[in-house]
Amino acid sequence: MAPSIWQTKPWWCQPWSILLTGAAIVAGAWFGAGWLLPGLRLWLSAAALLAVAAWWGLFLVLVPRAWVMAQTQPQSLQSLQSLQSLQSEQSQAEGQSQPPA
Repeated sequence: MAPSIWQTKPWWCQPWSILLTGAAIVAGAWFGAGWLLPGLRLWLSAAALLAVAAWWGLFLVLVPRAWVMAQTQPQSLQSLQSLQSLQSEQSQAEGQSQPPA
C-alpha cells in the first residue's frame, strides 16, 4: 500500500500544524483587531476565518483527495496501457498469420 500523503510531509505541513496555525491566525485577527481597530474586529476576523477555511479546505481536503486519486490512477492507467499493447500484439499476430488475398 502506498504511504499516506502525511507520511511524506515535514512536521510544519502536518494536519495538526495546519489547524493550529489557522486557529492562531484567526485568534490573532480577533485579538489584534480588537486592540488596534475595535470597530473592525468582526470584519477582519471574518475575513481571516474565510481565508483560513479556504486554506484548510485546500490542504486538508482537496490535496489529500488528489493524492489518493493519483496513487490509484497510475495502476488503472498501467492496466489500460497493457491491455492496449496486448490487443495491438494480437492484431499484428492475426495480420501475419493470414495469407495475402
